[in-house]
Amino acid sequence: MSSNHDHPHDAGPPGWFDKPGNVKLIVWALYGACAVALGAELVNLGLHYYHPHATFAFEKIPGINAVFGALFYCTIVFTAKALRTVVKRPEDYYD
Repeated sequence: MSSNHDHPHDAGPPGWFDKPGNVKLIVWALYGACAVALGAELVNLGLHYYHPHATFAFEKIPGINAVFGALFYCTIVFTAKALRTVVKRPEDYYD
């Protein structure tokens, strides 16, 4: 007796993330969230509601935390890609 899920690649109908339109929607939602966060920071800066206590002068630049976050995120991803070539094992390594 066999079921529809005998093969690991037979997962059934495509999921929500498999549709390119939905992935674009998520990406645009993330862009919107970043724009709202940056806008809130700029409004905060303009209204002088909160004064960041910066240790270094460059920390007072609006959006610098987002720039650092994106920079280090990319650094982690590219480092992991390079590390994968070092620690990767053949497909039948455990057989």
